[in-house]
Amino acid sequence: MKISFLGAAGEVTGSNILIETSKGNFLVDCGLFQGAGFAEEKNYKPFSYDPQKIQTVLLTHSHLDHCGRLPLLYKNGFRGKIYALAPTIDLTRFILLDAYHILEEEYKYENKQLLYQRADVCGVCTLFEPVEYDQTIEPFQDVKCTFYDAGHILGSAWIKIEAGDKTIVVSGDLGNPPSPLLPSWHKPDQADILILEATYGEHTHPVQDKKAMLRQAVNSVYNQKGVLLIPAFALERSQEIIYFLNELYEDSKLPPIPTYLDSPLAIDITTVFEKSQQYFQEKIEKEAEKDKIFRFSNLKFTKTVQESKAINSVPPPKVIIAGSGMLNGGRILHHAKKYLAGQNNILLIVGFQVKGTIGSQILQGAKQVKILDEDINVNCRVEYIPAFSGHADQKQLLDWTSNLQKPPEKIFLYHTQAEDLLTFPSMVRSRIKGEVIIPKLGETFVV
Repeated sequence: MKISFLGAAGEVTGSNILIETSKGNFLVDCGLFQGAGFAEEKNYKPFSYDPQKIQTVLLTHSHLDHCGRLPLLYKNGFRGKIYALAPTIDLTRFILLDAYHILEEEYKYENKQLLYQRADVCGVCTLFEPVEYDQTIEPFQDVKCTFYDAGHILGSAWIKIEAGDKTIVVSGDLGNPPSPLLPSWHKPDQADILILEATYGEHTHPVQDKKAMLRQAVNSVYNQKGVLLIPAFALERSQEIIYFLNELYEDSKLPPIPTYLDSPLAIDITTVFEKSQQYFQEKIEKEAEKDKIFRFSNLKFTKTVQESKAINSVPPPKVIIAGSGMLNGGRILHHAKKYLAGQNNILLIVGFQVKGTIGSQILQGAKQVKILDEDINVNCRVEYIPAFSGHADQKQLLDWTSNLQKPPEKIFLYHTQAEDLLTFPSMVRSRIKGEVIIPKLGETFVV
């Protein structure tokens, strides 16, 4: 059996693992490479395998860096089944359509090649097959796959693959418990081959009261008559923030302040959350049965361009939640262009920032950034709440592996920037035992 790392190897985007067995070939994830721009040039290179010879895709979750090249796979002849949790399927449809619109804009205005067609998005979405947590499927003879809760986002999973005499565990992206909405992860108890994400392998998330810090930021802009800009990922982060704001308003801990969810994608995704209550923590599921936990009186969903532009006519104080979460596209750029220079305003960063993105530049202290071809001064207050991260940190990654009954033969660390891995590989080696490998892009291993 062969395992090839064709994305998220030495970097955190473009997840794509090829597993070749004597019975058939399949992929775990097929994500988009992202960086300073929406789609990196690597996305335009041919796949290193023949998509027509891939029988199955196992999709861990619906983030674009894990699902974003599925339409390209379809365009190049893939017609197998794509297995994923039901919420992942619903979310991925929205994510892929939104990505196509952005690629189309780049095609029109930046003269970039169109990566795939809308028909490829529609076509690949017909290939989905829903699975449930703890359900074992057999995509082809002698290969069994079981999906377990990864606690990362709604519908996220890690996958146990039993092929021949080997058990392979692919972590996908692991969550950062406790989540405001989701149950904690399930832990693996066996793995001959462990493929472990290490996005925050060198970091420990600070202990922060996320809700209290959010409350403080809202109160600050209210008192200063400023604007609170929250560049938030449309999936999970936006819903978490809205949930916290709803709680704070219900507890009378916030003043009335106009709040906008200015993201058509986040609005669509919120509807998926509202119909997927059975995947929430039991406590949250019961709350959602009694109350609209993603709605409150001061919140307005602005789906159209006209509604988005109208936000500018509303005097501060106000709160604007918009994508993209790394300021590398989307409506947040227009708001950032208008409000970053204001000293009474706050830019609240609540997610991981890939190197090279505008969000990363600001977080590193840049006092001027280029937005939509204009140099914009950063005079506003910049705050960061890393505790909002949806990724497990160093301690949590080690904890997730603590139930393994015996050391894996090989441990591959992926979904991480290789140059950032300093102490984590040795910690894994000493705690979990087994050979630790940091694969390079395109590397293949026989197991």
